[in-house]
Amino acid sequence: MPKATTGAQVLEREPTKEEMIAEWKRSMSEGVDPFIVIPNGWDTPEDARRKAGNEMIWEAKKIRAQADAEKNAIEKQRLIDKADVLATTGRKMGGVISREINQELARNIVANERILDARMAWLDAQKKGDEAGKKQAEQDAGEARKLGGTIPNCDTEEMKRMVGNQMILSAKILWAEAHKEHNQANKETAEKLAAEGRAMGGTITLQDDLADAQRMVGNEMIWGAKQIWADPKQANGDANQAVASAAYAREHMGGTITIDHSIEEAERVVADNRSHTPSKYGNSKGRAWNGVFNKAEWENHAQFFYDTDQKAGGDKWANDNLFLAELILYGSPKEAEWAKNNINKVTKSSEESANDATDLVTIAQNVIFGNEGDYGTVVDNDNGALSIGKIQWHADRAFDLLNKIKNLDTSQGHMEIQKILEGTSLFSELSQDRSTWGARIITDKREHDALKKLLTTPWGKQVQDQQAREDVQGYLDSGKNQQGITDKQALIYFSDLYNQSPKRAVEVVRSISGAVTLDSIHAAALENNVMGQYENRRNATYNNIKNYKFETTDSKSKTTEITETKPKDTDIKPKETAESIQKATNGSSSSDAKRKAIVNQATKWIGQIEYLLENGTSTTINFNTSPKPSVMDCSAFTSSVFLTELNINIGRSTGVQIERGKVVSDYQLGDLVFTGNGGHVGIYAGKDAAGDDIMVHEGPKTSNSDGNVKITKLKYMGTIAGVRRIIQDDGSIVN
Repeated sequence: MPKATTGAQVLEREPTKEEMIAEWKRSMSEGVDPFIVIPNGWDTPEDARRKAGNEMIWEAKKIRAQADAEKNAIEKQRLIDKADVLATTGRKMGGVISREINQELARNIVANERILDARMAWLDAQKKGDEAGKKQAEQDAGEARKLGGTIPNCDTEEMKRMVGNQMILSAKILWAEAHKEHNQANKETAEKLAAEGRAMGGTITLQDDLADAQRMVGNEMIWGAKQIWADPKQANGDANQAVASAAYAREHMGGTITIDHSIEEAERVVADNRSHTPSKYGNSKGRAWNGVFNKAEWENHAQFFYDTDQKAGGDKWANDNLFLAELILYGSPKEAEWAKNNINKVTKSSEESANDATDLVTIAQNVIFGNEGDYGTVVDNDNGALSIGKIQWHADRAFDLLNKIKNLDTSQGHMEIQKILEGTSLFSELSQDRSTWGARIITDKREHDALKKLLTTPWGKQVQDQQAREDVQGYLDSGKNQQGITDKQALIYFSDLYNQSPKRAVEVVRSISGAVTLDSIHAAALENNVMGQYENRRNATYNNIKNYKFETTDSKSKTTEITETKPKDTDIKPKETAESIQKATNGSSSSDAKRKAIVNQATKWIGQIEYLLENGTSTTINFNTSPKPSVMDCSAFTSSVFLTELNINIGRSTGVQIERGKVVSDYQLGDLVFTGNGGHVGIYAGKDAAGDDIMVHEGPKTSNSDGNVKITKLKYMGTIAGVRRIIQDDGSIVN
């Protein structure tokens, strides 16, 4: 019986992909080799076969999802068999969507390739003057976006870059699967696919690990989805599908661009991801900005830590905080969030804060760290047992430390320790008797490398920091309470001796006949038959401690908050605002009216609108035309006030708003006031009855106030990071 012809054959035109797939299915049912491909005009036949294979694999994944939901056992097996045949055929045709890629990502890959194909068809039709062809191409692109494609209406090279990066990501996933299965042919296929992706303009490199590659592609997906969502008609797409695709990229691919990022901010994240600009501070792996927290703000903090660390003798504390700042800038979303939760204060310098009891621990730690290891130090055999980490925890204490890392890893939901220790006996040993570690040494390089990797994870470092602080505090307490040492320099020296050997440290102190000072304890240590063998360490410790000068009376360290400052429990009552709004201003009547309108609008909401930081439902609205919002954060509130009263968009985030208007050094009603390190914003509302400057802001809950819109004295808001004036004295608007 003769084979039926496709519509394309009847019309003597190039078939659509749907027609091609229908033809292939018909050929397969008749036992005919379907490997006959007509390219789309710009692909090679091999490229077209690969794309068609991907489409079949995606369809197979959809069928397999149906099978998973099917309760009838016979029908379930029929669907599984059908999906397996389709997927196998698709891979034979050159499809490179691996088993490790789920249905949602497969759909996005296929849809994005369709969008690029539609653009190329549109360009070809434009060249030929084919208006019908252009219309068909636009329709095809729109359908692909409704399907889940996230490439917006951008230039062709940008489209190619996005598809190229998806190809490289697919190649990395395929290569990892092939490596696990020892499939050399698929490894070569993956390497070839990655090369094609780079030829398309893809920017993911060989040095980017799989998580980084997923994050980059995820951010590109969110950036594209934002543009489609912002103007679905112009983008020829579907807003709901764009939101769903962006949510998938955030939840499953590590995308860091949030709902609150503007399109311009999202574009900056994507550009940074592609540039792979390495950190200039030295601890980063050369990963690009992740887009999680404000880039300029945290680069300033990182620079402070870096400058402090570069001082003579270094500063271990500053180096540790530099590591955290870089995680905030360049780490995964989980790492960035963890680091931000663990970084609290910036001390001006060790010397200025040396009189504070807490800082004495910091100084003693720095001295000890300079003599011991670093986070990832592993000494395989240190006098008959393993020693690890920055203080060189030895034998059964190494066991205790690793168990704490294990427990923290589990409690924080990372569950990485088992993966890291895979292929060694270490993980199972950590559930056994600690006494066996009294003689546990490392003879296997895999164990050495696994331990090093584990110790340098964020939670590995967190446990070491906490344990080191507890240990050093104990050393100092022993010197002060048991040995009667009062000299702070001598106490620090004693803590280093105690870290080496508690027994010998006590011997040294008891050999001193007079007062225990830095000079006397150092001389006694050199005379000790054990400690005297470490002359270089003793001298280094002595010279290091000499740099710290202590006053006779204690003085608290000077600190600067680097987290968002919380208002104190002295929030101003709303009834005091009326008088403050009536205070004279220095502008024209036009500027006065606008400024008062801004403050009046802001104060309408005092005691209302729950505070919730960076939530997807917290966005800029016009209060006059929109329903009352359920939640807002500080910048959403200020941007909504200005939109309502002046019909201007000052930006959704503090990072954008702090660049608006003009920088001023005084206060006028309606000015934007930024506190902390620019991470919090409010609106200046004049002076209260006591003559104190006040601001209206959407703020978190405090001991005396709920988390909502409130008025607070500026003197209780911590550091003023900047003041920006939108309404100028002549009544003009600078935005």
